Amino acid sequence: MDEVRSGELLCMEGVVENVIFENPDTGYAVFEVNAGGELHVVTGEVGEVNPGESVTVYGRFEIHPAHGPQFKAERCEVSMPQDLAATLSYLSSGALPYIGRATAKKIVEHFGADCLEVIANDPLRLTELRGITPEKAKAISNEFRRMFGVREAVAYLGRFNISATQAVEVFKHFGPSTVEEINRNPYILCGEPLHLQFSRADVIAADLQIDSTDSLRVRAGLLYVLRHNAGNGHTCLPRERLVQCTANHLKIGTDAVDIELDRLLDDGEAHKCTRAEGEFIFLPDLFNAEIDIAARLWELSRHPVTPPADVDRSIAVLESAQGFAYAEEQRKAIRMAMSSSVMVLTGGPGTGKTTTVNAILSLLQHSGQRVSLCAPTGRAAKR
Repeated sequence: MDEVRSGELLCMEGVVENVIFENPDTGYAVFEVNAGGELHVVTGEVGEVNPGESVTVYGRFEIHPAHGPQFKAERCEVSMPQDLAATLSYLSSGALPYIGRATAKKIVEHFGADCLEVIANDPLRLTELRGITPEKAKAISNEFRRMFGVREAVAYLGRFNISATQAVEVFKHFGPSTVEEINRNPYILCGEPLHLQFSRADVIAADLQIDSTDSLRVRAGLLYVLRHNAGNGHTCLPRERLVQCTANHLKIGTDAVDIELDRLLDDGEAHKCTRAEGEFIFLPDLFNAEIDIAARLWELSRHPVTPPADVDRSIAVLESAQGFAYAEEQRKAIRMAMSSSVMVLTGGPGTGKTTTVNAILSLLQHSGQRVSLCAPTGRAAKR
């Protein structure tokens, strides 16, 4: 590249000469690239790079106030070293365990152009060299395959505008088979650890030519709707509502959704609870949480309690002192709290939960009870 053109979107090809800084957790790196005999500093979330590797970076030149011209990469494609000199530089960089400069030279001299293929797929051949045990050979190969997997994941997901930081997270979760797993089912990206928007996973699925009524898409759509509603405070959904919402979201018929929901339930990826009103569908973790909470509340409810005398009179005195009357549902909640070992108070915003809690606290303290509040929210936190 003959000149620095600040701000213009460019593609630069070259060989990594030196890695100045690298954060393996985020994929951010600062490194020098030899592009046609010119050395350029490249920065950005590009994943893992090592000296000797061939790179194609896409981005813009920017002028750093302290360090001068830098190429800010938006995307980076990395390939294996293209010749023996680059391979030697790569192996000498310390990127792989147990391989220093001297050992790297021996490997290149012994295996020639096949050395990286040997490391990746036939590592026991490395024991032909003195000082490399089978255990070391396996460790070298595992690290090489891990690095290749990270690069592959970063490059693959980068095509769909998923950052290197996110790609590294995905790789840590799914391991060396990340790209294969995504190709098999791109909708796994809607779950841990990325929680990608369904529409973005749909873009990858379309690239893989997955049909809109494909089982993978419909099942993922059901789980996505359940997770979305869990974020809105709903631990479950009525079956009919879940099926209809999913069909609307996927823009397909309800019959296909109904069939996949039954399969989802059979496979244990969702749970149902049947009541007189119908079936309610849960995500497994929320279903188990509901069961656990119910069991604990039941245990608490079995402890005997002696209700205080004349609760209604105490409520009336409190109303008189405060200058307003409680609604009947609030009085019911106060009575239950004063006469039960456990009570659950629910209600939407502005329904008087905090006022009710304040009344319960006042009566308990007036009767000489010791009160503790754990993680209160809203105005109750001040009390």
